[in-house]
Amino acid sequence: MREIWHGIRTHRLAVLLFLMFWASAWLVTVITWERDAAGYSVGMNSIAIPLHFVLPFVVGGLVGLSRSTTPTALWKACALAGLVFGVIYFAVLWLVDVLWLPEVESGPGFSELAADVSDRVSIPW
Repeated sequence: MREIWHGIRTHRLAVLLFLMFWASAWLVTVITWERDAAGYSVGMNSIAIPLHFVLPFVVGGLVGLSRSTTPTALWKACALAGLVFGVIYFAVLWLVDVLWLPEVESGPGFSELAADVSDRVSIPW
C-alpha cells in the first residue's frame, strides 16, 4: 500500500490525467442520463457507456507511461492495474444499478399471451 501512495505522489501528472478523464466520463454520463416520460431514471445513455469501458485501459496505459522497467514487467503491471481497476469500477457500477435504478416492469408472460390468443381464436374442428 505504501508503494501505491508513493507512486501517486511521484507521478502526479498521470494521476491528474486519469482524474480528468474519469471526471469527464462521469460528466458526460450525468448530462446524458436517460429518463422515461414519467421522469423516472432509466439508465445510462449509449454515448457514455464506451467511456466507462475505456477507463481500465486508460489506467493501464498511464501505469505503463509512468513506469520504466523491462517490457514484460511493464505489460504485467499495465494489465494488472487495468484489471483491478475494472473489476472494482464495474462492481461499483453494478451496485449502483441494483440499489438505485428501479426494476424494469415486465410485460405479460408467454403463457398469458398464449392463453389470450387461444381465447380469441376459435379453431373449427
